Amino acid sequence: MAITILVTGLALPAAAQTAYTVKPGDSLYLIGRKYGITSGQLQKANNLPSTTIYSGQVLQIPSIYQVRSGDSWYLIGQRYGVTVNQLKTVNNLWSDQLYVGQKIVIPVRSNSSSSSSTPSRAFTGYSRDDIVLLARVINGEAGGEPYIGQVAVGAVILNRVKSADFPNTLSGVIYQRNAFEAVTRGLIWANPGTSCLNAAQDALKGWDPSEGALFFYNPAKPCASWIYSRPVIKRIGNHVFAR
Repeated sequence: MAITILVTGLALPAAAQTAYTVKPGDSLYLIGRKYGITSGQLQKANNLPSTTIYSGQVLQIPSIYQVRSGDSWYLIGQRYGVTVNQLKTVNNLWSDQLYVGQKIVIPVRSNSSSSSSTPSRAFTGYSRDDIVLLARVINGEAGGEPYIGQVAVGAVILNRVKSADFPNTLSGVIYQRNAFEAVTRGLIWANPGTSCLNAAQDALKGWDPSEGALFFYNPAKPCASWIYSRPVIKRIGNHVFAR
């Protein structure tokens, strides 16, 4: 089961879990059939030692995620706060290969595991409008980049907010004069796709594939000469990330 959160006219996907109270005559097979998952997936998602269930027992029905272009086990796990092993175990899939359109089960997370999976550097105090604004810049700067590269661009923007060398607000960083091509060329006004919206959320949760970068650039495009003096951290897709 999947739900969407509406954000200023755009949809942000979110994993949904439904609590189900077992009724007389229920079985894992019948419950799973009702929600479009197998009895084995339901059993593993709830860490049940056997297929035996009883009336009044509360089961968590995990969400179903449809694989998109650029996804991997690692990225899906990062997005929903679960490990690759948990994902593969609950789905009984052990290959590293995924295909677009494939439906996989997202394991149930307890309150304790959910809180422990939250990155310690997660950014707080941002509104839904901020998510969309960040996603718009990501779309304009890295819309054609791999997902991890999109998150990295979002992380650079947030790293600047935390840096004393840049404005201390998200909008201040984004609209700083000549800071981003997406703004100067008007690309920021295009509606971001699902991937960029997800990337903005992952960056705000604290995922930083750029490893603390404050700058990024595409060496195949014309760049200001000073950018080449910045210490390079890594390259993701077409972008070089630097301090």
